[in-house]
Amino acid sequence: MKVQRYDLLLGIAVMILLNLAVWTLGAELLFPDKQIKTLDDLPQLLSTVLGEPGRVLFYAGIFAAIYTSIIGHAAGLGYMGSHAWLRAHTPVGETIRTDHRHHPMYKRIVAWCLLSPMIWTMPGMPDFVTLTLVANSAQVVLMPLLAGGLWLITARTRYIGAAHRNRWWENVVMFFLFSLAVYGAFNSGKSIVQFLEMRS
Repeated sequence: MKVQRYDLLLGIAVMILLNLAVWTLGAELLFPDKQIKTLDDLPQLLSTVLGEPGRVLFYAGIFAAIYTSIIGHAAGLGYMGSHAWLRAHTPVGETIRTDHRHHPMYKRIVAWCLLSPMIWTMPGMPDFVTLTLVANSAQVVLMPLLAGGLWLITARTRYIGAAHRNRWWENVVMFFLFSLAVYGAFNSGKSIVQFLEMRS
């Protein structure tokens, strides 16, 4: 548990630093009159600062990020989905002996994760900026489920054990984070509706 906490804190700290760096760089480059309307605007913006190598590097970074995240998500969700399916259909106390990668559920989940995003490449679908804004806002809407589920797991002895259950001040922190997630989800959902109404 101690190593997991250190690992989680390090990951959070690095993500905060990276996000602040990206926001700071974006604010500096876009101020006062530049706007991002298409995916091509981002590498062109960097090419004015870093030259042609900056544009090529940005496209390479986009490819690497998308390739690794989509493959990783498909494989990871396939493993979790097939394991959940097998666990639900295996008698209590028995060991699962089937290899997840050869189970039909694994293949279906992987195929869905890899092929379903292709729908966004069809004509008439939202542009890059619209899709990014709606997708990121939708993720915020799901935060109360994650925060509430994590609070429930860490607050009950039957799920995490008496030794690792939340203390009173940790429950206060979790309550604050859950309230923050609900507030953010409400405002994010409202902004999605306003944005779609403005676009239509």
